[in-house]
Amino acid sequence: MKTAQRNWALGLLVSAGLGIGLLGLLQNSAAQNPAVLKKASKSGTIAITPDDRFVLMVNPEDDSLSIFNTDTDRRVAKLKTGLEPWAVVMHPDGQTAFVANRAEATVVRVAGINSTPRVAATVKVGSEPTGLALSPTGSRLYVAEWAEGRIAIVDTASMRVIGSIDGPTNPRAVVVTNDGDSDDADELILVPEFFGRPIRGAESLDEGREGLVRIYKSSDNSPQSPIVFKPLDSGFVPEGTNAGTVKTSPNQFFSAAVQGGKIYVTSVSASPKGPPRFNGNVFPVVYVGNLATASEDTGNTGTVNLAKKVAEAIPADKPRNFLADLVDIDFIGTSSVAYTVSRGADVMQRVVFDATRGTSVGSQFNVQIELGVQNGRPACQNPIGMVTANNGPVAYVNCWVSRNLAVVDLSKQALEKVVASSDPPTGRDLEVNKGRRFYFTGRGRWSKEAWSSCGSCHPDGLSDNITWSFGTGPRQTTDMSGSFSHGRGRQKQRIFNWSGVFDEMHDFERNTRDTSGGLGAVTTDGCGDPNEERRLDLGGNLDKPVKETQDEAKPSCTKDWDEINEFVKTIRPPKGLQTLDAASVARGAKLFGMPSGRENNGGCVACHGGAGWTISRLNFQPSSQTNADLAKAPFKAPVPPFAPTWNFHTLQIANQPPVADTTTGPAEPAAVGPKQVACVLRNVGTFGIPGNKEATDALEKKADNTRAQGRGGYNVPSLYGLALGAPYLHHGQAATLDELLGDPKWEQHLHAANPVFLTTGDVDQQKKDLIAFLLSIDADTTEQEVPRGFDVCQ
Repeated sequence: MKTAQRNWALGLLVSAGLGIGLLGLLQNSAAQNPAVLKKASKSGTIAITPDDRFVLMVNPEDDSLSIFNTDTDRRVAKLKTGLEPWAVVMHPDGQTAFVANRAEATVVRVAGINSTPRVAATVKVGSEPTGLALSPTGSRLYVAEWAEGRIAIVDTASMRVIGSIDGPTNPRAVVVTNDGDSDDADELILVPEFFGRPIRGAESLDEGREGLVRIYKSSDNSPQSPIVFKPLDSGFVPEGTNAGTVKTSPNQFFSAAVQGGKIYVTSVSASPKGPPRFNGNVFPVVYVGNLATASEDTGNTGTVNLAKKVAEAIPADKPRNFLADLVDIDFIGTSSVAYTVSRGADVMQRVVFDATRGTSVGSQFNVQIELGVQNGRPACQNPIGMVTANNGPVAYVNCWVSRNLAVVDLSKQALEKVVASSDPPTGRDLEVNKGRRFYFTGRGRWSKEAWSSCGSCHPDGLSDNITWSFGTGPRQTTDMSGSFSHGRGRQKQRIFNWSGVFDEMHDFERNTRDTSGGLGAVTTDGCGDPNEERRLDLGGNLDKPVKETQDEAKPSCTKDWDEINEFVKTIRPPKGLQTLDAASVARGAKLFGMPSGRENNGGCVACHGGAGWTISRLNFQPSSQTNADLAKAPFKAPVPPFAPTWNFHTLQIANQPPVADTTTGPAEPAAVGPKQVACVLRNVGTFGIPGNKEATDALEKKADNTRAQGRGGYNVPSLYGLALGAPYLHHGQAATLDELLGDPKWEQHLHAANPVFLTTGDVDQQKKDLIAFLLSIDADTTEQEVPRGFDVCQ
């Protein structure tokens, strides 16, 4: 009997005075025999009811949840849930859903899915909730708090946090197993760590990370042996090299699914050693773990680099997409057939884990399912989640940037239709959304064969926490939420890159061309035809601005970098941790300031003060003439010891004298590197490994194996998102904030503004307080001003 018919019949009995006892019996029976989910509950941006009648999809840019009727493929409801909804999961009753609102750190319960949807309850959780999963009966909700570094446990009846699993570091997804019965206490809670775990001594190497899936028993939340995933051979020789195939390391575990006693985890695996090449940087690897043995499955249906499978299935002379940014995976029923979605390639990839034949991709219809274009028009752009029906050959996809739902007919292996999920952007929001599209796509001009996007190294515009070997040396990926300030007052732009060599977003055109293998967006002639467009020549980093080159071209084929610039302005810094002790944070904020009188503060504000929590700022309007003038104009160096003692030119360190320090041993000349915005550089003793010349020589190398740039100091980073930013420093050599503030190697950095900071009083408590304050910093934190005399960018 259908739900509506059952309710109608009960209504008749109750209205006749005959059904009260029967209704009580039914409710009692439901309590004793609760509905159970049909399969393991997993995190996702899209969900489906157990009866396949409704699909639910979050709209992060619209702060809403859309509900679609699958009979008509029409949107039947849309309701506000909170700021930036990021995950949705369905209760087994088919009428209740839970939504995580990432930007405000809440989870809401949505009732009346099959009637009149409404937000029925709200609970506060930790920072950046990005993943949700339910126990089989739906009595417990597990919340992956990405920045807080824990799994919150919510009682779904009372909507209260009743406990937490504090072992994870940065969990973005969570999965709960399901053995099919109503006993929630005999399951496993599976928690992939989003970032690969650094391997000591291997930072910036292709073998520098190992992946981790943490396992907990649902009965008492006790930790079990985790599954560890090791680096693997990618199977690819980077274009233009003959050094052999590169290895790649687990990183960016966006999602996971459980099937047949195994866990399948999507990744954006990293190969940072260099030299940077489009087919040697990142790979779409699905890692497979055996739950019974808590070990990686490396057999013929185990861990697999899908890029290699695509290369084997599609000839090089045919169109193919290498699955940039693999973000979700789901299986068809109980089969061994999985589907993944690639955010950067606008592709759904069928993957068959066949125990006899091994793993293969595609079907007899096609190898890849195109989502981005249908009938020559944009369709599903930048998918961020998918779900398959419980019964029937259909899949549904959350199309993030195009703001619609995609319906995929799996019997035909083709996109059937797209349906609007939220209103299209207008005005400046439209410009920002275009920039978002360009930032997160690897299609077209942005990458060769959809290998990568800007988002491949900057998940959500933040950092992948990998140290890459670049042209200037080892460089940790910068969190781009700090590119522009987000506090009160006028927005300030930071100088870009650790070396201070970029003054505008358009400079990253070089990355698109040289690292991603794309045509680029600064082109002329034959506009619209990639075979006819001609790249415009680019000057030096700080010579003629790329934007000037773009704007002068007749014709200029695109202004795409203008729109990327507008998007980057909107990248939200992660929220500060929500479970910190307020008194400790307040004490830490004071310690952050300048020492005065008998207050033994750290003076951190001298470098990390001001708008955006960095002294780095763009203090000129880039142009050919301005940049040429600044390259000749000397300025007063910062207050020692924040800079070397030699004289700077504003855009270049020129004719550097010999430098002696404990890092490199005897005085030696430092090579002149590319032009820099030198007024934002600060030398606080973080070049190499202080006191260890051998380690420094091995570490501080450019991609071409010559000496790295940075002896004169580095562009001061923003302090946004430190909970998601480990390891720290330009070379990733400080594993934690505790190590950065406590390891003697980094003493010069710690004492840069106060030689006796953290040496008197209760040092351990002071350090804890300072770390608490640093982890609390977000867009809403009141900024501390740079002390007079420390900002020398005139």
